[in-house]
Formats: sequence, C-alpha cells, structure tokens
Amino acid sequence: MQALLAGSVDKTLAAKNAKISLDFSGSVAGQNLSFGGTGVADFVGKKFDLKLTLPAEAGISGTIEERVIGKAIYVMLPAAESAVTGGKQWIKLDLSELGASDTTGLNLTGTDPTQLLTTLRGVSDSVTKVGTAEVRGVQTTHYRAEVNLAKAVKASGADSSNLDQLTKALGATTLPEDIYLDSSGLARRFSVTMKPAAGTATGSSTSAPTTAATGSFTVTVDFYDFGTTDTSGITAPPANEVGTLPTGTPSASATG
Repeated sequence: MQALLAGSVDKTLAAKNAKISLDFSGSVAGQNLSFGGTGVADFVGKKFDLKLTLPAEAGISGTIEERVIGKAIYVMLPAAESAVTGGKQWIKLDLSELGASDTTGLNLTGTDPTQLLTTLRGVSDSVTKVGTAEVRGVQTTHYRAEVNLAKAVKASGADSSNLDQLTKALGATTLPEDIYLDSSGLARRFSVTMKPAAGTATGSSTSAPTTAATGSFTVTVDFYDFGTTDTSGITAPPANEVGTLPTGTPSASATG
C-alpha cells in the first residue's frame, strides 16, 4: 500500500489541474476556529488560487484571496485591512522567506494545500485500509498512513534544514494522514490532523500576531473536476495594486 499511496501523487499531479475545497477546524491557543474556502490548482504550472472566508477569531475577518505562483504568494486582504498596506488590495510574500520550498510539498504552514499531497512520498510501513467512503459523489477507498518526515524530505530532494523546522513545529518525527483514492488512483480527499508543539509560532492571517500554539487542528482538502478546470485566471495582480507589509509585521500565510 505504500507504493499505491506514493503513486497517487504522480497520478493526481498528472491530471494537470483540479478544483479544490479546503476546510480548517480545531482549537489553536485555546481558541476554537473553523473556516473554509474553494479554489483551483494548476499542478503543471505549480500555482493555485484560493478564496477563504475567515471568522473574527482568525485575527482577520472577511473574504481573502490567496494566489501562489512559484515561490511568490499574493494575498488580497479585506478592504478593512488594507490600511496596513497603504490602501493596496494585495500584498506579496516569498515562500523562501517563510522557510518553504515550492517543490517539496513539505511546507505545512498552509500556503498551498496541494503541497500536502507530496508528503505521501514519505509514507512509512504503517498504512491501514480504513474502508470505503463517498467523496463528492465518487466512491473512494479510505487509507490511514503514518508519514515519516525524514523519508518525505529525502524522497522530495528538499533541503534537509526544513526537517528540523517541521519536527520542532509538530513535536514529532511522523505525521498521521488520511487519504481517499478513487478507482483510478487519484487522490480525492486528503486530511491531516496536527498538534503543534507548545511554543510553536503560528499566525492565522497576514496581519495577525503570532502566538504559542497549543491544541490541535485538522485540515481537509478535496480535489475534484480533474483535467477540466480553467486555471487561466491564476496570474499575478497588477504591480500598482500590490503593497508591502510594514517592517516588523509577522509574515504568516493567509491559510496558515
């Protein structure tokens, strides 16, 4: 089953594009938090667009849009938040500044939900078949796997310095994941529950302060409409609409 799950990464990416739906729920620093959104992913161009509706508990409320294009992250803030960027609608962040890689899939800060898929290249011997389930009208087989983070880093060719960051953030060297594959081996749903180690810095928005992470949260991503999704709209915003965060403002992703 290890080979089956690892192979699902290639099959899913080979579909070229898909629609995505993200759901976040859990408790962070004693605060219950739940939000979600939808978007589109271009697996070939390594880019995606996601719109999320955040509650006030996230530190920023309203609808935000996030576009990841290569190593660049563009986030459109709600109008009420644009004062921090001089009235500009968008801000730009850099994945390299956040300690992430655009090719590893090991960035668990939430900047790109499609990157969670590639952690399956590090699946350990601990894989179990849970049963079957219907995901958006498609029959799937539900597997539960334990991902060895060191193995995932090695398999992806990522900079091993990311490994220390991940294990410290999670307080563990492995990560439990639930994967739902259809009959052709495509990943239809991916779910991971994380329990950040005490003292881990987190941020729920681009303008929210970081806090010591406690509790646990689950991120669930659905993939659908493979190969038929229009991704032509995933482009960088006009330069004159992009601002920068003031010096000293924490650079956290919108979905982190």
